[in-house]
Amino acid sequence: MSDGFGQTLFAVETGVLAFGLTVAGLAWLLHRLRRTRPEFRIGTAVALGFGARLLAVLAIEAMSPDVRGTDETVFLRDARALADQSLLSSDAVDALTSTLHVWLFSLELRVPEIADLTMRLVQVGIAVTGLVLLAAAVHDLAGPRAGRIAAWVVMLEPSSVFFSGLLHKEPFMVLAAGIVAFGGVQMWQRRDGRAVATMAAGSAVAIMARPYAGALLLVAALAIALHGSLARRGPRQRRSVGTLALVVLLLVAATPTALEQTSDRRLQETLQPSQEANARDASNLRLERVDFSSRTNVILNLPKRMRDVVLRPYPWELGSRNQQLGLPGTLAALAAFALLFQAVLRARGQVLERAGPILYPAAFLFLAFSLSAGNAGTAFRLRSTVVALVICLVVVLRERARTAPVAVLDEPYRPPPIAAAVRMQPI
Repeated sequence: MSDGFGQTLFAVETGVLAFGLTVAGLAWLLHRLRRTRPEFRIGTAVALGFGARLLAVLAIEAMSPDVRGTDETVFLRDARALADQSLLSSDAVDALTSTLHVWLFSLELRVPEIADLTMRLVQVGIAVTGLVLLAAAVHDLAGPRAGRIAAWVVMLEPSSVFFSGLLHKEPFMVLAAGIVAFGGVQMWQRRDGRAVATMAAGSAVAIMARPYAGALLLVAALAIALHGSLARRGPRQRRSVGTLALVVLLLVAATPTALEQTSDRRLQETLQPSQEANARDASNLRLERVDFSSRTNVILNLPKRMRDVVLRPYPWELGSRNQQLGLPGTLAALAAFALLFQAVLRARGQVLERAGPILYPAAFLFLAFSLSAGNAGTAFRLRSTVVALVICLVVVLRERARTAPVAVLDEPYRPPPIAAAVRMQPI
């Protein structure tokens, strides 16, 4: 047996093992969720979504591997350098806490002859896990029908299918959003310590992958916990004093850090330089420069960048073939935001009550990505996580509106017929 054949065989065996472990992990997750949700039947949607992502990975690899961009090359270079060091080295610890994707890639690269396809398979499994948890959150908020609809749509949404197979941060952000939303629904309905721990875990994943987005996702989790602790869901339910005290304590602890990170000095050192660099980009997807040098300027100019994240790139801005491949995802995102606008109007002030655990993560991640979007291409990639949350929001709001009890006006009093009310006496 030649060395080349042996290496190929080992790579195939590693890929088959990764595939088996990923499928087994998803099957176990679905089984655990169905133990307490007998009607949560989304196995077919998950299987097709998983298969669609694998086909997308193979198709891109065969036809246009350069469509994935240059970030993967940088991440893999850093991961290879990290793989030569000890798992307990300072660089490895720093990567684990700030660039989780690079740390995972370095862990995988310690396996000899591991193939890129195997690493992409793991990324797909991470992203699909997050989407399953999002569907479970929708199920718990709006019922089995809503959970199944959400599962089918998010599993087959074009930008999610594409970005799930990238060696990038997006799968981890989808996982983090799914965990926070799932724990947020538990907090909304039961208000217990397990829900707080679940949301904390999701926030930690986001912080380790994208610290700035993770910080705002943590704020979303705290908002859910505070809102859920203060709200009464019925006459027999009491507020959880312990949970409320814990949430308030976390808010007090987080406030000084948040204020320091958003000071004018920090904004001028971190956020504004990235805007200046992006404004000098010669790409056709360049965004207009905005001033984020102070808190006041952020408040004034953020709506402009939010509009860019929602609408850009416009279909007529797509120049190359690689950019044109993103058109289905752009159209799906525009449709999702349009349906959300319609659903919010129909909810008539009941959006938070009906979908708060999903609305908070969607809003704060949208805020984070609007602050950091460098160009329309980057915004398209960042937007994919928000689109999954927006789809779940639309499904919950529409389903809750469909099943909401209809108020019936009191009918005017009508006396009974005389024949039935008057007893006839014999003459």
